[in-house]
Amino acid sequence: MFLEATAAKIAGAVLVGGATLGVGAATTDCPTGQEMTVMGCAKVTDYEDETVQQGTGSHSAVTVDVTFRDDQGNRTTSGMSSQDQFEWLGGKKPGKNGDGMLIEVKQISRGKGGWGPLYQGWIPVKYTHIPRMFD
Repeated sequence: MFLEATAAKIAGAVLVGGATLGVGAATTDCPTGQEMTVMGCAKVTDYEDETVQQGTGSHSAVTVDVTFRDDQGNRTTSGMSSQDQFEWLGGKKPGKNGDGMLIEVKQISRGKGGWGPLYQGWIPVKYTHIPRMFD
């Protein structure tokens, strides 16, 4: 009951503030570099929307130790061992130097023999347990 009353008061204040803002905004100028907000004049900074990459839910492992490839398909100094598991992030693209198709993966196991600072990158699909899974 108390929460409902408080919510009603807050909603009323927002409506009154919004109505006041509509009238005041037309007659009040903000200093240079500031914009009118619900709370009054303020400096507003726009940022790009943050993207969060989620996996496909498909987990697998590699059949041999494999080095991660970077976005250009070049080998990195990091990799996964045949004991590590990964989640497929959904990315696929052609590799180079005989790699065949690459898939983007995120390593989900640690301490199984992998090496280097990367835990996400591209690997050749031919080194996975079920290559057809990524067709």
